[in-house]
Amino acid sequence: MLLALLIACSDTPPDGFVLVVSGRVVDEADEGRAATVTLGTVDGEVIATSQADAAGDWSTVIYGDTLLGNELVALYDAPGATQGWARYVLNVRSPTIATLDPGPWQTWEASERHLPAMQLADEADEGVATIRVVGLDGARLPGQVLELRRGWNAANTDPAQQELVADDDGEVTFRATPGWWTARAPATATTGEARFGVFVSASTDLGTLDGVVPPLEDRWLTAALTWGPHPLDLDLHLTSPLAGGQSGEAGEGTYHLWADDPRHPENTTAAAEAEMLRTDNDGEGPESLFGVSRPDDGDTRLSVLDNDNLSDSATTQLAHGRAQLQAWIKGQEPAYFTVSPGEVATLWRPVEIHDDIVYEVEDYALGVQPDDKSAF
Repeated sequence: MLLALLIACSDTPPDGFVLVVSGRVVDEADEGRAATVTLGTVDGEVIATSQADAAGDWSTVIYGDTLLGNELVALYDAPGATQGWARYVLNVRSPTIATLDPGPWQTWEASERHLPAMQLADEADEGVATIRVVGLDGARLPGQVLELRRGWNAANTDPAQQELVADDDGEVTFRATPGWWTARAPATATTGEARFGVFVSASTDLGTLDGVVPPLEDRWLTAALTWGPHPLDLDLHLTSPLAGGQSGEAGEGTYHLWADDPRHPENTTAAAEAEMLRTDNDGEGPESLFGVSRPDDGDTRLSVLDNDNLSDSATTQLAHGRAQLQAWIKGQEPAYFTVSPGEVATLWRPVEIHDDIVYEVEDYALGVQPDDKSAF
């Protein structure tokens, strides 16, 4: 069941399923802002509304019989801002439980899904953005075709608003309605399909965004991390079950792949199960990796660590860095995840994968050391 009612202490909701959805709305300065949030199905039916407060925080309850499949569309409206649009895939897998009090002597405990913060652009006729199209090794890819679709995580089935071609330097500069767009690079004879988010602004210089296009490889997992125009030392981390699953001498525990431990298994002549392809400690990425083997059982996790501010207990540098994680899981549409503005954190864990199902977990933490495998 997608939206499972975990416990019903007195009465149950009308259909036995309930999900608490929450999030945050921010402006271009990463400050919270009041807004109206309208949630609906992919077919355009409104199923819930909520009001973000002055800090930008909002929350609402969704009953299971109102959703179609596991996709949710959200519209964000605020005075002086261009309307925000986003599509979320609600695979729910989180230890976070929300307690609801629907009436006298009634308590429900339900799954909770916290969505990435929605950043709204200042209202304007058009804004500008520049994309640098690169491979997993950071090399520029001139001539790459890009399709632009309005919204955060827009589906490939949505109509493309623009089609662009990267110049000889692998760059594309375009004008469009301010706000979030999804860029898609169709597969070619030598490259795989790619999708990544692009924020267009009319008032803020966001620098050049890297969008990563992978080679045409038959691997279970590929991932790439990019970030914004001011250099940070961000590290991409992968933890995944050892071969053989979670039991037995050959497979107890997990392995941990990152810049200082870039290959698994280590010190063998056999082909790597997973390996870092590129790391970057003084630029804008990308950091990239291959995960060759699908694990037998357990969770595969991708995390991002701000290595520059490990001991800072009040830093928002990771959130301000505009980090973006692209992921390719064999047989699935390429996915991307964007760091939420304003988070006080040095660790961002956007995603985990279990039995080929992608769960956007959106976890943040402080005080994590890069060699502490248990923290990832």
